Amino acid sequence: MHHLLFLILGISLIVGCQSDSKTNKNKTSTGDVKTILLVRHAEKTNQSQDPPLSVAGRQRAIRLAKMLKAHPIAAVYSTDFDRTKSTAEPISAIHNLETQIYGTSDLTLLTSNLNELEPGKMAVVVGHSNTTPVVVKLLDKKSSFNLIDESDYDNIFIVEIDPKGKVKSRKTTFDAFEVKILDGH
Repeated sequence: MHHLLFLILGISLIVGCQSDSKTNKNKTSTGDVKTILLVRHAEKTNQSQDPPLSVAGRQRAIRLAKMLKAHPIAAVYSTDFDRTKSTAEPISAIHNLETQIYGTSDLTLLTSNLNELEPGKMAVVVGHSNTTPVVVKLLDKKSSFNLIDESDYDNIFIVEIDPKGKVKSRKTTFDAFEVKILDGH
């Protein structure tokens, strides 16, 4: 009788441990997720080919850098325009990184680099109204974000890639993103 009881108890423990390990395999730690933040450059002074940031644009760039100060930023990407580089520069400076320049003619090269990001790390991509949603779509085939209106500078796109390659993307605003950071989310 004791042998039967120990046998049943032993089988129960083995089955219980196996189901726990299966459950744990399906769980993903947020520390394993790659996070890519994509923003359009901040406000510019005029509609010329390569204008600098306006005062409001410089303030927005600094605000974004301060919001990201405590995050594990591993890479900052920008196109080779003054307005995008000036938006990226404060983030790069706070994290002691060099801004990596990408071309808009081959966005798949950029997304390939972003997919190589280490788990648990973040990258920031500063782009344009017509490229930022395209990069999101290349990273997350299910996304359906439209091009950004020429007067809109307030969007932050967040793409998260878990270790199994599952991709989630969402769009938020600077204010909503800042509130989440202040709330510790």
